[in-house]
Amino acid sequence: MHDVTGKTLAENVKDLPDSAGQPIIHPLSSPIKASGHSDPQGNLAPEGAVAKITGKEGLVFTGPAKVYDSEEEMLHALERKEIEKAT
Repeated sequence: MHDVTGKTLAENVKDLPDSAGQPIIHPLSSPIKASGHSDPQGNLAPEGAVAKITGKEGLVFTGPAKVYDSEEEMLHALERKEIEKAT
């Protein structure tokens, strides 16, 4: 199987340094980073959700949230300039 580069995974990583002995998947009891992605709960996510946090946002987010039923709906709202950067 080939990816978008036209190469196999093995071909793409052949020149990378050896990572033997480095754990790739960590148990919850021993995470790579103690804090990371948030797990929103509440009326916007009654069954829970996952939010990707890059670290640039800070440790806490408070304020209003815009919620969409799909990524496509959010992208359409972005194109219509209905989403503005918070100040």
